[in-house]
Amino acid sequence: MQTIDRAMQILHLLMKEEKPRNLSISEISKLTALPLSTTHRIISSLVQHGLLTQTSETKQYSIGPRWVEYGLKVLEDSSLRTVALPVMKDMSKKLKESIYLSVPNGLYAILIERVDSPSAVRVVDHLGARNSMHLGAPNKIMLANYNPSEALNIIKQLISEKEVSKLMDLLPQLREQGYAISRGDIHEGTIAVASPIIGLDQQVLGALCINLLEYQTTNERIIELTKEVIKGARQISSLVGAKSY
Repeated sequence: MQTIDRAMQILHLLMKEEKPRNLSISEISKLTALPLSTTHRIISSLVQHGLLTQTSETKQYSIGPRWVEYGLKVLEDSSLRTVALPVMKDMSKKLKESIYLSVPNGLYAILIERVDSPSAVRVVDHLGARNSMHLGAPNKIMLANYNPSEALNIIKQLISEKEVSKLMDLLPQLREQGYAISRGDIHEGTIAVASPIIGLDQQVLGALCINLLEYQTTNERIIELTKEVIKGARQISSLVGAKSY
């Protein structure tokens, strides 16, 4: 804990001016009242993780590029629900279906927003609901857009070795086609159609999903809704800064 406090002391020193500072290690040691050896050790670790950078000519340290990455990630995460909600409302009004927004969280995905179908009979999942990443169309399409080694690491912790191979073989196809469809994975008698939301770093941020009651749904309707969910997910991706498809 003391090391973290000291690291934050150094970071605050370099960030506290309106324009970030550039300081030598001796200046940082003096201004923070930390021993030079301690300052050197902490700064070396911060540089290693991209949180500080050193100018080779002056040997001075300043805030590193990793903070830009973190800042953009926080911006994406905080704005995703806000950006997605109007698109989801338009989709639900047009399609008369329930629209869901999920985000990945380790071995699980979390439902963070939903717009319910106006129909009296509909699929309803509670906000904050968590489902394992190998279950359901939104989770599978998110996995399909992970780095394969990362997806494999997640899947291996959730299902048997035999099932792992089967799912890993499916993921490239899902990524290529841009959508996933599941039947009864989480709720019996339901169909889910989902497409990924991609951020400005081309990493998957979440998935947009339409949940349907199977007995009310024809194959023609699924084809129609698949096109709509892809369109909606791409619209949200564009709004959060993804490159053009």
